[in-house]
Amino acid sequence: MNFIETSLFYFLVVLLSAALARMSENGKSKAGLVAAVVLLTAIGGLRSYAVGQDTLGYKEGIEYFYAYGTTMWNHTFSVPYGVFTSAVLHICNNYSFLLVVESLITNAFFAFRLWDFRRTASLSFAMFVYTATVFPLSMCLTCQMIAVSLVFYATRFLEQNKPLLFCAWWAVGALLHASALIGVLFLIYYLFSNKSKSRSQFAAKMLASVALLFLAAYAGSKLVDRYARYSVNESSIGLMVFAQATVLAIAYFVSRETANVAPVESDGTSRLKANRMPLVFYALGILASASSYVIANAGRIAYYFTVLGPVIFGGFVKDARKIKARFCLGCFLVVWFLFYAFYAYLLHTGLGIESYSFVWMG
Repeated sequence: MNFIETSLFYFLVVLLSAALARMSENGKSKAGLVAAVVLLTAIGGLRSYAVGQDTLGYKEGIEYFYAYGTTMWNHTFSVPYGVFTSAVLHICNNYSFLLVVESLITNAFFAFRLWDFRRTASLSFAMFVYTATVFPLSMCLTCQMIAVSLVFYATRFLEQNKPLLFCAWWAVGALLHASALIGVLFLIYYLFSNKSKSRSQFAAKMLASVALLFLAAYAGSKLVDRYARYSVNESSIGLMVFAQATVLAIAYFVSRETANVAPVESDGTSRLKANRMPLVFYALGILASASSYVIANAGRIAYYFTVLGPVIFGGFVKDARKIKARFCLGCFLVVWFLFYAFYAYLLHTGLGIESYSFVWMG
């Protein structure tokens, strides 16, 4: 497909995935959400090897690891990721099969985590934002987006007060891609946001927090070491960071001024309060994106936080209870995210997805 055909194709995929997710809007059945996952898995998994800047390069590295059990060069991908891809290729030695499996893992974990927010966010709008802003990344940054999806899904265990289970999933993500180490911030937030009911719990929290701060410092040093080789003097983001912050502020203001104040949880938690954690980290993600002003590609650590965008904006749309406010906010955000996807991923991008084709099309 040429550029115009690809743009129209992605536009239709975004709309169709949102329409399918709307079938699950009532929160009773995941059928629509599953259908959306199948659609995105097919688009991402059956793409031509020429779609995605890293797709073909990773193919060579993965096949080399499959044959010799070692990576082709330094800084290519982690050994655990090589082991994972080799295991999949042992089932079916076909690179497209691997891409389908990876696409399924990524989209499924993202989508079913969005399902957890069905009471506090519009599921169809959340899927719209996901398909427009997150899904395109998975067709290039395949390994990292698997790690991002694992950490994103694992945050549900913190809500269930199961930090050890979160740590297990987070560790798997970090083994696949070192950038997942930044996920330690979710754990630190969890510890400080939960009130201690006894002195022993408080002491345990303090000790754990100190240990996590040291771990965060270590993670930071590892990430700096990983991305320092990309140092540049010019930004890969431009004014987009400021535009994102402005859109967030406008949407938050409109949503807050017209929000439904009635509780939606058994403990009386309002929607705005229920979405506080995603809001905090999404804002942090926008700030982290600015790191690309100094070090190219370092802004990729922000993905672990900006993927909360679908939750945030899906919540804003659901919170705008006045019909006119919801309609205006929804239209504003639809236009913004379509513009963002077109500008960031098709016009000014290093993703290499601006000319889509299926694998059988060459």
